[in-house]
Amino acid sequence: KNQMIYDMVQILNKNQHMGESKIGFEGAVAQFNQGTDVFNRYISLKNNRFSSIKYNKEIQQMIDSILLNIKTAYAMLAPVVTINDNQKQSLQNINSALEKFYKRVDEENMFLKSYLKTDRSSGR
Repeated sequence: KNQMIYDMVQILNKNQHMGESKIGFEGAVAQFNQGTDVFNRYISLKNNRFSSIKYNKEIQQMIDSILLNIKTAYAMLAPVVTINDNQKQSLQNINSALEKFYKRVDEENMFLKSYLKTDRSSGR
């Protein structure tokens, strides 16, 4: 019931939340970057008509892994708490980037499903 102990507990709790927020934000950025790297490889393969891919499932697995990166990034951002305008802006920026990236990946996912049904019916 000592005020100094109470204040210290409050500071420790705040520091813990800040640490969790930092880890969550940095983890989300890492997931976003990893998804972007895989997407860039996918686009390169697409531009080459997937000629170096042997099996259809390999192409779909790329898109699935990107979608998982995006989902994981969103989950890591959920507990992030901002304490100033810069952090708030950074959080808004990554959420906006993730939303745009998700839409782009979803478009490719729809294209890929159609492509795999038609052009690659050999089932490679």
